[in-house]
Amino acid sequence: NGIVGSERFVAGGIVPDVTPVAGWSQLADLKVTGSLRLHRDKVSDMLLSKDLNTLFSVSGDSSIKCYNLKESKQVRSMKVSQLALSACALSDDEKNLYIASWDNKIYSYSIAYSRVQDTLYAHDDAISSLKAAQDRLLTGSWDTTVKLWQLRPSGLNKIPLFDFVDNESEVRCTDINPEATMAVSGTEEGHVSYFDLRAKTPIRQLRAHSSDVTAVKLTRDGRILSVGSVGPLMVFDVSGQ
Repeated sequence: NGIVGSERFVAGGIVPDVTPVAGWSQLADLKVTGSLRLHRDKVSDMLLSKDLNTLFSVSGDSSIKCYNLKESKQVRSMKVSQLALSACALSDDEKNLYIASWDNKIYSYSIAYSRVQDTLYAHDDAISSLKAAQDRLLTGSWDTTVKLWQLRPSGLNKIPLFDFVDNESEVRCTDINPEATMAVSGTEEGHVSYFDLRAKTPIRQLRAHSSDVTAVKLTRDGRILSVGSVGPLMVFDVSGQ
């Protein structure tokens, strides 16, 4: 883990509004203070609760784990699917954990009751990315589509609010801004697409990388950060310049 500016970075996610304790110049001095072996296969995604006490993780071993960092103990464990889990996201009230799987489904997991309370067949191929903001959930899939879903207390609406189908290759990663008004996605062929979620329309698609896009991020000042398996980190402004 590290602290950069006012955002705490962990593998697979960012927790905002943490008191800064280090700057870019001090990254080389950060030290590992502990490690956990929670899964039998690679960890595909992880995130922290708002109070920074609980770590949620999903893995290729088809399981979710909830680990209390303050008490140093595992508090939840469940095998959700027969196939790998690829991503997870917390609802705004932190009552539900949304989980994406290679079985094309989204699972809504109740943290309080430790059970899956809703399942949605969301895509025609494996879901590779899942992000939540406000009452919206953004998913990307190997079926080349990006979809936006309405969240509700007991799960998800079954019909997407937005369905972008103009990609020609697998969607590998997505991101959504905190206001749930803008989104970005990256594909296997190196394209980055930018969407206006209020108008439910794509704004622009860029050939950003010569390889697959492995991660994308919308910054607070309106830029897009993207990185591929080969080549440098790219930065674009809102208009893609």
